[in-house]
Amino acid sequence: MNRSFLTGPRLCVELILTLLIAVHSTAIGDTYTWVGTGNTVWNQAGSWSPLGTPGPGDTAIIESTKVATVKQTGSQAPDQVGVLIVEDGATLEICNASGLEIYDDSTVDGEIEFILCISVENACDTDPSGTLDIFDDLTITGDGGLIHGHLCEGANAAIHGTIMSSPGRTLTLATATGGDPLIMKGYLDVEVALINNARVGVEITGETMTLKTHRKSGTGVWFTSGGKLVFDSTLGGNGLLEIGASIGTSPEIEFNADASMGSDFSITQGLLDVHANICTTGDLTIEASDGRIVVSGPGSPSAEFHVASCP
Repeated sequence: MNRSFLTGPRLCVELILTLLIAVHSTAIGDTYTWVGTGNTVWNQAGSWSPLGTPGPGDTAIIESTKVATVKQTGSQAPDQVGVLIVEDGATLEICNASGLEIYDDSTVDGEIEFILCISVENACDTDPSGTLDIFDDLTITGDGGLIHGHLCEGANAAIHGTIMSSPGRTLTLATATGGDPLIMKGYLDVEVALINNARVGVEITGETMTLKTHRKSGTGVWFTSGGKLVFDSTLGGNGLLEIGASIGTSPEIEFNADASMGSDFSITQGLLDVHANICTTGDLTIEASDGRIVVSGPGSPSAEFHVASCP
């Protein structure tokens, strides 16, 4: 049997190369902590410690009580981050039509808010929409965290936002073990493939969240307690669909795309408006006389509940 051994300088060189390769393969980038104040924004190096700006392989931390702002002007590219951590009591504002790209699993215990940062008359007329862009399959986990947009109501008001993704990517929303629900709500266009294991919906009269482009699923809650939740993309999973007016008025869930699921439906007040074919093995509960279901439109739409199986 022939045996080969490494000895002396050659062995040292081999070991050093091996260690360098191992360190490089497990590198996770730098960690930046927000220290900005006043009018400082994400893409300014002085907003972070250490000095610099986070990139797609880095971690960005916004500590409790801090407010960080994403704001691009002119032809500036969207800001980027690998891991985003928004602590409880912290806020990340996405201004006007600015954008943030996220590349890795992140934590939102605080708040991500789409906000108007233009102090001019009639600024809302353009309906500016900031973007949160998902660049890989990733999970956002939160303990009482909030991601939201609103109808524009004037300078420095919260505004419409868009959650989008690069092709083929999926965003999962999850509530931290033992924590309060992570909530995505308000005036949003959700154009990413979404697995909702948290809470997604609307609660303010006049606001609409539109779920479109890619399939939605999960075990979480889809809700409206005021305003409209619109499914323009297919829905699966077995999360609860909940219609009730505990906060706003005229709550409504509208289906414009087919759904095949195991979900329960609970209507305490408001409208389930069906313009497609929906089927669920779950139950339907209508708890008030003003809870309504309307099935209408071309193509013979249908709504089936508590069936043995769905196609």
